[in-house]
Formats: sequence, structure tokens, C-alpha cells
Amino acid sequence: MSSSEEYTEESTAVLQKFEFKYHAPLRSLPTRLCPDTDERYILWSDIKDNIVGASHLQTYAGRVMFMIDENGELHQPLRIKYSEIPYTSQLGIPLKHLIDKCQYLIEHLETTANGDRIALRQTIANARYYHSMATKRLEILDQDRVKSLVDGRDKASLLKQLGELEQQMSAWEYRNTCRNMLHGKICRWEYATSSLFIVLPSGLRGWDDSDSKTHHFRLYFLCDIRKTESAPKDSPQHVHLSNHPGYTLDQPLEFLQTYGDYVLRMLRMIKHGYSDDTYEIPPLKTLKIFWNCDPYVFSKYLTQRTIQSLVDKALLYLIQLAPPKSIMEPGLTRHQSAAIRAYLQEGGAVADLHRNTLATDLH
Repeated sequence: MSSSEEYTEESTAVLQKFEFKYHAPLRSLPTRLCPDTDERYILWSDIKDNIVGASHLQTYAGRVMFMIDENGELHQPLRIKYSEIPYTSQLGIPLKHLIDKCQYLIEHLETTANGDRIALRQTIANARYYHSMATKRLEILDQDRVKSLVDGRDKASLLKQLGELEQQMSAWEYRNTCRNMLHGKICRWEYATSSLFIVLPSGLRGWDDSDSKTHHFRLYFLCDIRKTESAPKDSPQHVHLSNHPGYTLDQPLEFLQTYGDYVLRMLRMIKHGYSDDTYEIPPLKTLKIFWNCDPYVFSKYLTQRTIQSLVDKALLYLIQLAPPKSIMEPGLTRHQSAAIRAYLQEGGAVADLHRNTLATDLH
């Protein structure tokens, strides 16, 4: 949608009310209607055109955030969701409030429902918007030779703090992504096979970045293992590769255009690791991903010596490919999981998958 969208055509327009201070006289602006979601909103540009100096809005419940799309990005042009409660126009950059809310959400991820995924992504998207505003403001003040900016701190000190906050947001977002992928709303037993898998180059010998004909890939399923106190001593307590040589991908580019964004998230999780009260995914450098894997089964395609370079190449390839977000979060649907078989050569059968907490239960 664009800024050229028409106002609602209702005979009596739905108005968003604003005030400059609580209990001050109200002002009203007409809202717009999204035809896809039936959500009412008002463009931020409309607000700024009519309320000079507005930098953010607030209600008694806290600051109001810009809306995000299905990919977790801020809608363009920026917009605010309609509310029957009047909004109060405020000045200043609400970065601290947004970061505090991110911190609150991340601390409660272990016990809260998947619904917090949307709230966290909206908070982070807004925080990054204001983070950018703060950085630009610092640059302007520095050009004006203003030395003492906030609480006696200079530009270098504040930029360092903003950089640390950006790193924290990235870490929170990564952890939240991992948790939602592993704790989806669909029961894992409803899938035809494990929904956890990675895609790696078949090998790097003969690989030419500029020649797509040299790009061959294999898909490896991961065993869906969950922590349990009742597991036998020698059974795994972490996600690992299935004891199977994997499958050559037929039409790999088409596959990665569909599943690439999901694979990218999985590869990052495998490389950096993740842990919560249910899942343990050790970082790749520990090589625990090879638990109980027969080296003779894997040696032709994948070894402890080559996996790091293959994962790095796959990550770089997918980042450059920038596949569309066809797989909506938190993860695969049953249909999307079943459709993978059409791309697998060698018959598409799946063997030696752990889908229970006990290593003796093989599928």
C-alpha cells in the first residue's frame, strides 16, 4: 500500500483522536482502511503534517508503535493502528522505553506463548527505527560542535551504547526466532517426517560462485530430540544429524527459492547453537551434531573436517540469494513439510530419524 491510498468512503469517516496533553482539547484526523486485513490505521505523515513537532504518540498504557508487515518489517509508509483511545502527541525519542520492552519480552520467552513473537518483532522494528533517528541526531549535534549531549556524555559514548543495544536486539531476535521455530503450534508428530533439516553444498571441489551449473546441494534431516530426565544414560539430549547420507536435491534453486529463508534460519541455529528448557542445539564447533553418525555413511559427502566450510558456504549463498519469505513463521506447515519429498532424489525415503527423547526409538 502507498501514501496514495484513499480515505474511507463511509458516509461518516472513522476519526482518530489526538491531544497534546492529557485532558487537553482533542483533535481528530480521518483513518484509512487496509482492504487485505480490514485494519484501520493513520499514516505517520498525516499526523506530522497536522501536528507539528510530533515525534511519537502515547496513551496511558505507554508509547504507541508503528505497525509491521508479515515479515516483521515496518510498513512503508509508516503507519499507526487506529485506537478508540485518544493518542497523545509527545516529543523526544522513545528508545529507552522500546529497549526496556524488548528486554521484558526476551526475559519472558521461556514461559510465554508464541504470540509474543509478533510483539517482540514489532518492538525491535520500532527500536531500530528510533535507533537510526538517534544516530542521525547525534551526527547533527556533533556537526554543531555540541560536546555534552545526554547526561554529560559525548557522541562517542552514546554511539557505543547504541551499538551495544543493536547487538542486544540482534541476540534477542535470534533467540526468539529459534524458540518459535522449535516450539511451533503444530505438533511434531503430525508431520510426515522431521521438520528440522539443513541444506549444504554436495561439495566445494569444482564449485564456481559465478556458474550455477556447479552448484549442487544435499538435504540432511535432523533428529528432533528433546530433553528429558528419564532418558537412558547413553541417549542423546541434543538435536543432531540423522544417521543417513542425506538426499541430493532435484531443482535446488527452485527448492531454495521456496524453503531458503527457513533453511537460512536453521543453518544459523546449527552454527551458533541454541538452548532452552526443552531443546539443546550445541554450536557447530563442538561437532556434537555428528552424535551416533557412522563415518562410513557420511564420508562421501560430509565429515567433521568439511562441515564447517560447507555450512559457511551455504550461509553465504543463501544470504546472496535473498530468497523470499515463503515459509511464514514460526516454521513449516504439514503440507510444506510433505512437499519436500518431491525435491529429494534417491526415492525420497527417510531413515534413522530420532523423533523421541529416547535414542532407541528410531523411525
